[in-house]
Amino acid sequence: PDSRQGEALVRVFVTQWDEWDAEGERFAATVRVVLEDGAVAARVRDMIVAGLVTPVVARIAPDRADLRAQLVASQLIGLGMARWVSRLEAVPDADALAAAVGPTIQRYMTGDLTR
Repeated sequence: PDSRQGEALVRVFVTQWDEWDAEGERFAATVRVVLEDGAVAARVRDMIVAGLVTPVVARIAPDRADLRAQLVASQLIGLGMARWVSRLEAVPDADALAAAVGPTIQRYMTGDLTR
């Protein structure tokens, strides 16, 4: 349901990266390239923001969709940095992350952003 899209998005993001990149090397390599090459950064940003996040956000909360999508993307990228680049050990499995981070993503997607 729309009220749980934040959790679902975190779960999909973590699960897909974990399956594709079990050791986290690809995510870390992507981050390194993004930091070095603006053109790659634009493609990765488009992939995450335009390809993954914006369609979901625009469907459930069309007001300020660009801002909402960029806030969601910033949270997902930060989560990826903690999990696959910094390898923080306390970052748990996909379901635990979805439960912990999902409400923040949900607020970015559907909550009041005026405060």
